[in-house]
Amino acid sequence: MEVLEDEDEDDRGELRWTVTVQLREVDALRRLAIDSCPQHTESINDNLAAAWQRAVDPFAPIREVPGIDWQSGTVEGAHVPARASRQS
Repeated sequence: MEVLEDEDEDDRGELRWTVTVQLREVDALRRLAIDSCPQHTESINDNLAAAWQRAVDPFAPIREVPGIDWQSGTVEGAHVPARASRQS
């Protein structure tokens, strides 16, 4: 997690983090996303990042931190295809 402080404000800052996951059941993720956002079915079926953003709370690491007010920023998703496994 990267913490950036606002130099002009003592009580403001920015948090950035990266999450890497290995999905084994992509279809299950898509079904979960469609269940929560059926109006986005087409984009969920076409785009794994869209499915991820609708199935998972991207702000989970900070949502429950007591004593802060926060405003969500942008969420970027990227699909990195699995590498071919090395078999000897």
